[in-house]
Formats: sequence, structure tokens, C-alpha cells
Amino acid sequence: MRECTPVGEYLYRIHDTYSEIGKASGYTYNAESQTYCYRYKVLWVTDCGAWIARDGGKRFVLLDAYKKFACETIELAVTSFKARKERQLRILRAQINRITDAKESVDAVIHVREQPTKELTNILTLG
Repeated sequence: MRECTPVGEYLYRIHDTYSEIGKASGYTYNAESQTYCYRYKVLWVTDCGAWIARDGGKRFVLLDAYKKFACETIELAVTSFKARKERQLRILRAQINRITDAKESVDAVIHVREQPTKELTNILTLG
């Protein structure tokens, strides 16, 4: 059986936030990023994980899970944070690639759609 974080000890999570310095036409510019290490007190431990105090309530954390909400050490929390940010980057890069491909292909292939006929429009509005 794995050693558990004792009751009264802490679990850690790294989290980042962004402060908007200015906005122009709906776009944020000069956003400042700040990274924090949150410390959560362990309330009690079960066979599967631990209950932690969070935001005036409590939350259950699986300690053996691959992706956990909070970690036993700050070093593990930093590793977890970096893994989350790498995953976020992969998702955003895939989105950028899809957008770029669509933008480049729009001039090559433009699909023309037929406008609905008057009879079809009447049927659609009645039904």
C-alpha cells in the first residue's frame, strides 16, 4: 500500500491567471500572467485519496490518478502544471493548424450552395 499524505498536511496545485491591462475592439492586449502555488489542507484520507479544504468547502482528490487536482509536493505540482500547459499548447496548435488550413483552402475551393426555391421556403416556414 502506498504512503498517504497525513491529515493536517497539505496538497499543492500550481495555477496561472491573466490580468487584462487594456482592451481594444474586443481584443485583449498587454495581458499579464501570474502563476500561484495553492496549498490545500488535507481533512481526511481514504483508501482512494484525500479530502481537502477548498473555497470554504471540500473536494476529493484521487492521489493515485494520472491527472490529479493537487499533488503531495510542490515539485510534483510544478510537473503537473507543466504537463497541463503542454497539453493546452497541443490543443491550441491543432486549432491554429485547422484555422490556417481553412484559410488557405478557401480560395481554392469555394462551395456554392443553391438558394432554396420559393416553394421549399414556403414549406419550411409552414412546417
